[in-house]
Amino acid sequence: MASRIFVVLCLVLWTETVTAEAAQIASSDCLACHNDASLVTNEQDKSVSLYVSEKTFQQSVHGILACTDCHTDIKSIPHLG
Repeated sequence: MASRIFVVLCLVLWTETVTAEAAQIASSDCLACHNDASLVTNEQDKSVSLYVSEKTFQQSVHGILACTDCHTDIKSIPHLG
C-alpha cells in the first residue's frame, strides 16, 4: 500500500513539474515564430508547414488553450522538433 502511495505521489509531482515548465512558455512566444507563413520543416522528403495563423488560432476552439497545454514536449524556445 505504501509503495502505491509513493508511486502516485511521484506521478503527481512529476506532472506538476512538467506543467510548470511548459507554463513558462506563452503562446505568444510560440507564435513569434509559428505565425510566419514561411516556417517549414522537412519530413520524409516533404516540406511541411509549421505556420499557425494567430488570428485563426485565437478564434478557434483552441484559442482558450496555451500551445503547451497540448505540446507538452516543448520545454524551451527555440526548439527543434
